[in-house]
Amino acid sequence: MNLKVHSLLESSVANGPGQRAVIWVQGCTLGCPGCWNPLSHRRSTGTEWGIEELAGRLKSVRSRIEISGVTISGGEPLEQAPGLV
Repeated sequence: MNLKVHSLLESSVANGPGQRAVIWVQGCTLGCPGCWNPLSHRRSTGTEWGIEELAGRLKSVRSRIEISGVTISGGEPLEQAPGLV
């Protein structure tokens, strides 16, 4: 299984409590007015990541993030719920 990823940030204090990694998924069909990240909407762009590859990347930075310090943003994460689970 794969995820379409817009961006990955290995360390952030601005995207949730504590030190965390951030994954912005690619793809959103909601069309919310004033969306702050419209570049993450089209599913045809972004980078395809294998679940194991992405998990490995997060494991490689776990010494720099807090336990359960991962933020999933978008795009719309629920449009890729099976891969995120």
